[in-house]
Amino acid sequence: MKIQQRLATLIMICLALLVSTSVLAEGGLSVSDAWVREAPPGAHVQAGFVIIHNDSDQERKITAVRSPAFGSIEIHNMHMEDGMMRMQKQDTLIIPPNSTLKLEPGSFHLMLFDPVRYLKAGDSVHFTLSTGMGTCIDIKAPVKTGMGN
Repeated sequence: MKIQQRLATLIMICLALLVSTSVLAEGGLSVSDAWVREAPPGAHVQAGFVIIHNDSDQERKITAVRSPAFGSIEIHNMHMEDGMMRMQKQDTLIIPPNSTLKLEPGSFHLMLFDPVRYLKAGDSVHFTLSTGMGTCIDIKAPVKTGMGN
């Protein structure tokens, strides 16, 4: 029995080291200030925001975002076109070396479609960002009213 416990512990340590190594292989990406804007009951779309930091000397990419709280998620960017603000879907987010990309109102943001349940201020949402190197970053974002205050 002790041998099985030791073997199980050794396997868990090895798995933890593998996970740590894959996160370190992506290198340099971290996130802060994640939040989701509260929407009225019955709304089918919400917006999510986060700041992504790239402390590496190489460009990094976010290729997808998932959450069990929503049917689907798209990355969008707001831009001015012919005097009107327009929203455009983005296939990837590119974070240049040694820089920060802010997903914020009026700029890059996450469009969160078909919430599984009504999310009110004080709730939290889990997201997974997929990177261009095949690793993932898990985020816990609080739901807030207005501009995230």
